[in-house]
Amino acid sequence: RKHRNLIRRESVMQMQNNMNEMNDEMEITLNESYTFPVISKESFMRLADIAASAIKTLVPKFKEIKTDFNEGIMLIVANTSNVMTAKADLNGLYDKFCRVEELSANTQMSSEKRLEYQINKISSMIAGLLSKTLSGFQSMKDYNTSELDQYLDYENARERLIAVPVNMDDFDKTKFVCKEVAPGIGYTAKILISDNKTDSVTALVTNEMAKDYGVSLEELMSAALTNTMVMFPAVKENVTEKMGFRGYAINAGSYANGAIATFYPGVLKTVAEQLETEKMVVFLSNKLEALCIPVAGVDDTLVLGIMSTLLNSVKKYAPHTFFSNRIYSYDSSVDRLEPMVF
Repeated sequence: RKHRNLIRRESVMQMQNNMNEMNDEMEITLNESYTFPVISKESFMRLADIAASAIKTLVPKFKEIKTDFNEGIMLIVANTSNVMTAKADLNGLYDKFCRVEELSANTQMSSEKRLEYQINKISSMIAGLLSKTLSGFQSMKDYNTSELDQYLDYENARERLIAVPVNMDDFDKTKFVCKEVAPGIGYTAKILISDNKTDSVTALVTNEMAKDYGVSLEELMSAALTNTMVMFPAVKENVTEKMGFRGYAINAGSYANGAIATFYPGVLKTVAEQLETEKMVVFLSNKLEALCIPVAGVDDTLVLGIMSTLLNSVKKYAPHTFFSNRIYSYDSSVDRLEPMVF
């Protein structure tokens, strides 16, 4: 607790030192009843980004802490053998915090003082949220795997396994479990240590852990995919009107790695039936969702144009969601996904 409080105090101080240049740009609304001033979401997210930089400086054992402005979340990666990650819900904090709240201060306080009070309050709350999110890591001595001890037994771990899509060209297959679904793409397995509305903590399953489980890799990966299917069923959305051409988007609802639904048994075959086609072009540019369009009636120029647009969008708005720059085709007659050759 003392360590977390120190992180909070020092991160707030660092944020305050870095926010002078933001003061003129921040969008603050002070209403007539002198209630709590409201900050714009954009400015709030910028404060969160400063908080992330401050905490990463103070806790160098964290490999990465970054703010996703588009999704309204903060992603935290600990530099551990299991590559443990956590997620903080900044949208939830913003919605809860920025609802009008009585200001417990003198109502005659100047707008400048109220603005300073607001910044201090928000800085403290963001730092507090991150400290809470990091508690899953803080409880581990030197960030070791003590928290994972209960999952070293397969019977305990089996129901906590989830599947996460990975680019096989970049993934460390020598260290972590994975299954290739098509050339260049596949999925790995993670243990869901904790999960709630504000944060989650996961850990990748290493090849060493899988060996100790005493089950085949096929069984382990199947369990991870089955669990994910149950927790996050596939969602198939007709995007014909939205895109201007016939197509379906596939995701897994609220799951951040929604493209995994593309690998659920029978999903691509069902989409092909709904599009009344045997063959489809499948775009997997990001981990959020897949886009499927019929092969009939499209040419290479259109296909490459769509992929270019999708990749540019990923690069600009959410680079951490990048999945694959390959374009795939699906043949329902053989239920097979493979890269397209141009």
